[in-house]
Amino acid sequence: MLSDHLERALDAGGEVTLLFVDLDDFKAINDTLGHVTGDDLLRVVAQRLESAVRGGDLVARLGGDEFAIVINEDDGPVGPLTMADRILRALEPPVTMQGQQFSIEASVGITSSAGCSVEDLLRQADVAMYQVKTSGKHGYAVYADSIAK
Repeated sequence: MLSDHLERALDAGGEVTLLFVDLDDFKAINDTLGHVTGDDLLRVVAQRLESAVRGGDLVARLGGDEFAIVINEDDGPVGPLTMADRILRALEPPVTMQGQQFSIEASVGITSSAGCSVEDLLRQADVAMYQVKTSGKHGYAVYADSIAK
């Protein structure tokens, strides 16, 4: 679904903005509380991401603890940094699972591009997200060719 959505947006000729969201330290929750609790937490994250975006924006789970968000410019302009801030704020409130409170933090990679492939967009967003991971996590970075090298 994500690839089809991105392909249509790219075929329309406009700029496509993609945010790649990866939860920080999610493995620790799966390892300590089990995969059922981890799955419950992922459902909470999905609901919070949906609440942070606008009606025409797309939220897709890529797998594991990774999500992608495509900003639909037809719903009016919203800056990618503004959207990244909204996402991080939406994830901030602690979640209680099995009597324990957890903070949800994420690293967000951002790319905006026209005239490239779906694979390029996904790679660029992933590269930007890993830049955040290597810089201390919990934040966002915008893709630039210089960080891909």
